[in-house]
Amino acid sequence: MFPMFPAGDLVWVDGLCVLQDASGQERMAVHYSRRESLEKQLEHGLAAFDTKENRFKILVSFDLENQWQHLRGHPLTTHHGDQSYLQFGDVYAHIRVPKMWEAIQDPNAYESFGPSKEPGEGYVWRRHLPPVTSEQESSWVGNQVMRESDCWTLSRHATTGAWVQLHRGSVRWNPYLKKYILIANQIGGSSMLGEVFYGESEKPEGPWPKVIKIASHQRMSFYNPVQRAFWDEQGGRVIYFEGTYVTTFSGHEHPMPRYDYNQLLYRLDLEHGSLQELSTP
Repeated sequence: MFPMFPAGDLVWVDGLCVLQDASGQERMAVHYSRRESLEKQLEHGLAAFDTKENRFKILVSFDLENQWQHLRGHPLTTHHGDQSYLQFGDVYAHIRVPKMWEAIQDPNAYESFGPSKEPGEGYVWRRHLPPVTSEQESSWVGNQVMRESDCWTLSRHATTGAWVQLHRGSVRWNPYLKKYILIANQIGGSSMLGEVFYGESEKPEGPWPKVIKIASHQRMSFYNPVQRAFWDEQGGRVIYFEGTYVTTFSGHEHPMPRYDYNQLLYRLDLEHGSLQELSTP
């Protein structure tokens, strides 16, 4: 799929999306990351799929210091005024770029969601500043610089009230609830990257003050969960999500035959009684 790199090189892709190029042709674009290891990135940029040659070709390479002004995660299409955007993030959809072929290749076209420089404006879309992290907001709350009720990246367990730090996931519009749904896994908890949480919000950027656990994997990881909205049933009442089931991050000594490093698919009924905890004051 990426024959331009030396054989054996590790190449990850994310941020998959389909949009029209300058000629009006629909094309698939992705963010690629060529890596030496999990910790060390060697090169990254955007690539487009060539349907004639059945492989990806590099569109643009980015500076290694560019940590956020590029496609990533699981983008969704949103609309603000007359402009359509691709909106995304590792967990929270706090990065956006105009849904245009030229724009996704230009780091300066990307915006992040964060505190305004103007007093009293709260969080706004701004350029040239990275998105705010949950660690930053937690520090601001702890230092009494910010109220918890004003945060956009902090979540508590709907039943226990405990903090839940989320790692990776997806945000999707749900036509049944007429809300956005967040499905993401937890850092830590009872299994490393194996606990999956669910939240609801009126806006794609959140906030998500309360989340509830919807899946658990004892001593196993279930990383990079994503909702597959094209499989929704009953007008969105029943949804499906999947993730990668693996021992890699969990410390489990005995990989499960035929399942280790494989995708597991879940079905979730949004009328299930446990989800009603989210609407409890």
